Amino acid sequence: MDYILKQSLSPDITQVASACQTFGTLHANGRAEAEVYLVGLFYRFRDDLMRLASVVEHLPKDLRSVQMLVAELEGLGEKPVEAKPEMTPSALVELLQLFERAAIPVWLDGGWGVDALLQTQTRAHKDVDIILPVADVPKLQELLALAGFAVREGKPPDSFVLANRAGLEVDIHAVTFDDDGNGVYRMQNGEDWLFPAEGFGGRGLLGGMSVRCLSPAAQVLCHAHGYVPVEKDFRDMELLEERFGVELPSQLRRGRRSGQTSESGRQISRPEVEVSPHGGPEHRGHPSQEPDR
Repeated sequence: MDYILKQSLSPDITQVASACQTFGTLHANGRAEAEVYLVGLFYRFRDDLMRLASVVEHLPKDLRSVQMLVAELEGLGEKPVEAKPEMTPSALVELLQLFERAAIPVWLDGGWGVDALLQTQTRAHKDVDIILPVADVPKLQELLALAGFAVREGKPPDSFVLANRAGLEVDIHAVTFDDDGNGVYRMQNGEDWLFPAEGFGGRGLLGGMSVRCLSPAAQVLCHAHGYVPVEKDFRDMELLEERFGVELPSQLRRGRRSGQTSESGRQISRPEVEVSPHGGPEHRGHPSQEPDR
């Protein structure tokens, strides 16, 4: 039991999840003390949503006291956990280190991709958008399942969202690299979006960790097509323009309201116009239009 308890306190979240699963199995087999350990871990990790989700998953739900604890998790005080989940820098770095140890190459996209390029967090994010080779999707799903993540939207392997009980989300865009190094992303409408090879050359910094991310130019390309930019998009693009000197198209400038002409950033359905993987009618839930992506 001491070994399992030590494992539950490991900095590796997969070890924590494994220990919680073992405690749950022991309790189911009549080891009452395993419940005590799980309840203790519940309180120890009450401010660490990713670990907390692993604990709650294996708490014995038939006990009234535990039902009360789960209810507390689902509505901590005045702010329910699911009301404003946030992917913190520490939680993100932990995920990226997990992928790195498993030799899964990922590139940050979206809001965290911008912040990585800027080497500082500029706003809150409820999720993280990642790009990875489609061949690595099964391994990534297996790893994140141990951390309490399951498919919430979309359909693997190309385009889907994984989420845990705390509401944290990993938005996955899987690509197949062609002979020129371009990343071919199959969208849910069956069409392909091409991430240019040079776009994968971006490097950023998060929590002292050097990370792969889309280049500033690739970020602009993805934001320029397929949906109406909102305030956070304008701000992200302005920060990239200011730092890296990238040229912003008219639909990403505040002086011109998107959606007024056929060249704007409205949700485009015409087949001759490119649609961004972050927007457009084929994309699950339009994550680029959510307020804290």
